[in-house]
Amino acid sequence: QIAAFKGNDSELSYRLTTGNTNGVVKDTIQAADGKTRSSLLSKYTAVSSGLRYFLTISGSLQPVNSSTFSAINSAMTAYVNSIASSKRKSSSYYLLKDAALRSGAGTGSLGRYRYYLLIDGPTTATSDDVILEMKQQTNSAVSIAASGNMPAWVYEYHNGERAIKSMKAMLGNTDVLAGYTTMNSLPFSLYERSPYQEDFDYTLLSSYSKFNDAVKYMGKIIAKNHALADKDYDATLISYSMDKEITDVINGDTSGLKTETLNYALSYAAQVKQDYTDFVSAKNSGAVLY
Repeated sequence: QIAAFKGNDSELSYRLTTGNTNGVVKDTIQAADGKTRSSLLSKYTAVSSGLRYFLTISGSLQPVNSSTFSAINSAMTAYVNSIASSKRKSSSYYLLKDAALRSGAGTGSLGRYRYYLLIDGPTTATSDDVILEMKQQTNSAVSIAASGNMPAWVYEYHNGERAIKSMKAMLGNTDVLAGYTTMNSLPFSLYERSPYQEDFDYTLLSSYSKFNDAVKYMGKIIAKNHALADKDYDATLISYSMDKEITDVINGDTSGLKTETLNYALSYAAQVKQDYTDFVSAKNSGAVLY
């Protein structure tokens, strides 16, 4: 798929739409198109006496204590300053109105702090309040597996900045509220909780053709993200064309690439099964998991 982006700048504008997709992927995009910011606010918040606040949702959203709220509020200054001045809103936009601890979201984030923040938004009215997601970041798996290929000085030794730089590099239309901060000596990334987020229901891929179509679309988007995250984003960090380098390495041997990818996937699946077995065993024995 990445060969389609070699020698041109189509990665700058390519995106999946209802016009160039079908099946489950198209249905997912259509479902996301029907969502609104007001529906997101209604899902997680309520208004009382003219003030909007987060709901308490069992297993999902819990109120924070006053000391945590104060720490988050103090961390907001560094967050706002991390946003480019050309994209920064007025200071009142980022006024923190409420905060809640988010749990049960993202299996890759288990054991890390994740908060939802309610900020004032464009006006003082409660109808246009904005929800931010504040997520603790740790070392990238890439930096662990290939430490020399992701020097920490690039992201100023701050994993929140690393996560936001990566987001900006891979997306053509980045969230203008994306930024980072530090709280209680821990790095966090912040971004708007998108009202257009829609989970992809993989259980609907009930046939080979449906699965194959979905994988092709996903592959094209992943290829586009790689093609963007090179000199197109920041030539001082990556001076070459990622799409050209990857295409040239494959050198037309798609059969070899498929074989290598398949073998890796099967090996990874076996490791996941073993990890789960070990996890259950540790849990049943009372071991501290995270």
